[in-house]
Amino acid sequence: MKKLLIIPMLFVCFMGMGQATAGGGKHFIGEKFGGGIVFHVTEDGLHGLIAATSDQSKGIIWGGTEVGDKDSTGTSIGTGLSNTNYIIKEQDSANANVIDPPSYAAGLARSYEGGGYSDWYLPSKDELAKLYALKLLRFGGLANFSYWSSSITVDGHGVWGQRFDNGELTEYAKHNTFYVRAIRSF
Repeated sequence: MKKLLIIPMLFVCFMGMGQATAGGGKHFIGEKFGGGIVFHVTEDGLHGLIAATSDQSKGIIWGGTEVGDKDSTGTSIGTGLSNTNYIIKEQDSANANVIDPPSYAAGLARSYEGGGYSDWYLPSKDELAKLYALKLLRFGGLANFSYWSSSITVDGHGVWGQRFDNGELTEYAKHNTFYVRAIRSF
């Protein structure tokens, strides 16, 4: 009688394993997927965030100082794409001398086409902090320097950056030059 119970249980376990690795199942942190590496997964394993496999810049400005105010961008996970789109729109309309999109952080992240995907963006403050947490596990070749987020600080004059050498979230002036690592969601 025990043998009859074991065989169905093994069948169920193997079926679950096949589903998780066959491309339609649950995703996991560290998985190579969607043009990059998964670094955040929802509880159900079906959605999450992917980081590009390399930096898009080792030193680029965030953008124009006149772009954005304290209420124009979010900081939470899930706000990076809308932040990036807002920054690009404002950068284009606020600047009489329009800065070429690949020459500032959000424009560069948005123009990235790693893995054949064109929906990359600059991470929000919390998305970037999540990526930093995995850097400690030697994840994705992240450098020991500051990376830009797409989140404008409370006073509207600065931008949140993540120091990847010590983990501090720091307010930086928009004209500084820092690293960019694009992400995308699935």
